[in-house]
Formats: sequence, structure tokens, C-alpha cells
Amino acid sequence: MHLTRLALTNFRIFSRLDLQLPKRVILLSGGNAQGKTTILEAIAYLANFSSFTASSDRQLLNFNLSPQPQLVGRIVGEFQRGIRTHTLEVRFIQEYNGNPSAPRFRKEVLLDGVKKPLGELYGQFNAVTLLPQMIRIVEGSPSDRRQYLDEVLSQVEPGYARHLANYNKALSQRNALLKNLSERGGDVRQLEAWDGMLSKHGAQIMHARIQALQELETLALPIHQHWVVRPLSDADVPELLELAMARATRIAWEAQR
Repeated sequence: MHLTRLALTNFRIFSRLDLQLPKRVILLSGGNAQGKTTILEAIAYLANFSSFTASSDRQLLNFNLSPQPQLVGRIVGEFQRGIRTHTLEVRFIQEYNGNPSAPRFRKEVLLDGVKKPLGELYGQFNAVTLLPQMIRIVEGSPSDRRQYLDEVLSQVEPGYARHLANYNKALSQRNALLKNLSERGGDVRQLEAWDGMLSKHGAQIMHARIQALQELETLALPIHQHWVVRPLSDADVPELLELAMARATRIAWEAQR
């Protein structure tokens, strides 16, 4: 897979940007706050449909835009997968509808010009993101590790994103019902429908996570065994990073085939 073109409109600091991307290693160089991270963020967004820096999609709109009835930001990526060429477009739309204090925000995603449900588009475009904050996978809470697995599996495991979305929706509905039952009373058998949905989608999620962890263990074990036989020194760090990057690249390449 090769990303051949990236176009941004009203995204972060860019009013308009259009890049043709050659099929080779690309190094982004520039001063602070010039948009280097924004370009990487846009590429990663096409894979995960979420930002690795913003807590809300609203924050991705160009903050220099003057107030208008409708503000639209876009990420457009053209990529080759095998012999086919595809276009993936994400639109961020903010409409005021006569109430400037409470704008309405929505997101649209199109594949080859056709609007699609978000759950059908995970895995169409793949990207591997390595960030300083990913140390949380090791040092952070279990939820950080689950989030990492969810982001990876949504790209490479067919149907995983759909099961995850349905599970989270069922969990939210069940929690709302529990709150209502505790406050107003009612028949607790109403929970059975949501319990069934949680079991159905949760089983698929657990199976995919376990399988992924087994595959990661197979790849990580040789690295671990290589370094535990002797103390790690500063001189070993470049080699360790090279091994890790090579394995990460191989995983990404195999996932894209």
C-alpha cells in the first residue's frame, strides 16, 4: 500500500495543503508549529478515524476560520493498494443553525466518493504510528493497552471495529438502564437483552485480542531472550531500536498485503 497524495482543507493550521508523496522514505523538517505533526496526524486519522493529540474532532478544524454558517474541514488521501487506486475523504462539518453558542458538529467519511458508515471503513487504509506517549502501553493502565489493541485490530481484523462499536453501545445502554432501575425501579429482566449483546460482541473482542497477543508474543520473545542474557548498555540502544522498527515494519507490511 502506498499513500500517493494527501490534501488538507481547513485542518488544524492549514487552510489548504496538497502533497504528492513519492514511494520512498520521507523526512519532514521545519521549525516548531509549522505543521509537521499535523501532517502525520492527518495520515494516522485516515487509518484510525481519531486524533492522537485532540480529545475532540471539533479541535481539528482550523481555528483561524472566521465565523460562517457552515465550516468544513477535510482530509483527503489517495492511495494504491495492490493494483487499485482509492480515495478516502474525511469531512468535519460545523453548522451554527442560527445559534452561534451551540454549533452542530458532524463527521462524514467517503470511500471513492461514496459516503460509508465508519465501521465499514476501518482497514481500508493502514498506518503504523509510533509516538512518545505510546510508553503508556507499558507504564499506563490496562485501558491504555486495550486501546492500543483496539486501534491495531480495527485496522487488520475484519469486523472488529463493528463488534467494538456494538459492545460500547450496548454497555452504555445497559448502564443507563441500571441507573434508571436504581432510581425508579422496574423489572431487572430488562437487562437480559443487553447482557446477551455484551456477551455476543465481547466474546468476539476477547478472541481477537487473545489471538493478537499470542502473535505479538511470538515476535517479542526472541528480542527479549536476546537482551536478557546480558545487561543492556547505552551502546545497545541503536541496535534494539533497529530490531524493533524492523519487526514493526514487517507486521505493518504483512497486514497490508
